[in-house]
Amino acid sequence: MNIRNATKEDAEALAYLINLAGEGIPEYFWKTMAAEGESPLAVGANRAMRDEGNFSYKNAKVCIENARVAGTWYINAVKLYEQLGFIKVSALPVILYEGCMHGGEWILMTRDISII
Repeated sequence: MNIRNATKEDAEALAYLINLAGEGIPEYFWKTMAAEGESPLAVGANRAMRDEGNFSYKNAKVCIENARVAGTWYINAVKLYEQLGFIKVSALPVILYEGCMHGGEWILMTRDISII
């Protein structure tokens, strides 16, 4: 396994991974930007190929394993945030939308910043 700066050639993998991490929300928005016949993930890949902007390959690192961008790394985000001192304030059920990958809950967490 090797971690390196992303390149323009990683754009498709970046779009796929950001959509996966964003639970389909990026694809939902990319769909609104897509030209006739263009897939939402193609829009995401084109945006990732840009030299500027928040979603640019220049702002990303990729993990390479077996000569490919490694795909799916999952962490339990709630446990991670709890270990960092965040507490759960509220939770509401996910409102399903077109392209939604699963249900579950939206969780609002907060942390006392005076202890930072």
